[in-house]
Amino acid sequence: MHCASFIIPLFLSLFLMASQDAMGKRSEKYPPTITADPVAARAYCDKAPLMDPEGLWEYPEFNVQVLIVRDDEDASSFGIWIIDSENCTLSPGDRLGTLSPSLKTGEFKLNIFTSVKNGKLCASKDALASFSEKDEAIFVDKFKIKFSFNPFGFLPSHLRRLFRLKTENPADKIKTGLKRIYPSYDGNGNSRRRPIYL
Repeated sequence: MHCASFIIPLFLSLFLMASQDAMGKRSEKYPPTITADPVAARAYCDKAPLMDPEGLWEYPEFNVQVLIVRDDEDASSFGIWIIDSENCTLSPGDRLGTLSPSLKTGEFKLNIFTSVKNGKLCASKDALASFSEKDEAIFVDKFKIKFSFNPFGFLPSHLRRLFRLKTENPADKIKTGLKRIYPSYDGNGNSRRRPIYL
């Protein structure tokens, strides 16, 4: 009886120590400086073996620069960390969202926070994100709800067929998303968007 009462707490304490050690190693993978400072994030990108879409990106919609890096808890997903911000409501070190790969190559589910409440990011939404190596971009297709009013809806059905009203805004077709900052496609800081002068 005494032996059992001694062994169980011993095993329990050893298990807790081991799990704390594992958790410590996981959190040390990305120290706060890497996920909150552009210089440290760039240095990390220089040393670590990156896979697409890891690296530094500009997200114009939020006026931030982000580091996309493998998630420390789920290696198949990528965390999106703010490293520089012109938006006073978003701070470096904040986790803006997550990219999770789909079955289609280059396609991801983007889960991103869309508002700030009491200084914390909240109200996450899902969107489709497509990585394009050629364009050095991640295109984001958001879920949109559109309301339209059909003034001919009050007409009888046989007259409704004579009148059709359809409006389109060309600006709706403009692709939005993230632009790669670093590392460049050739490792020399060049961009496919800018010509190289010899």
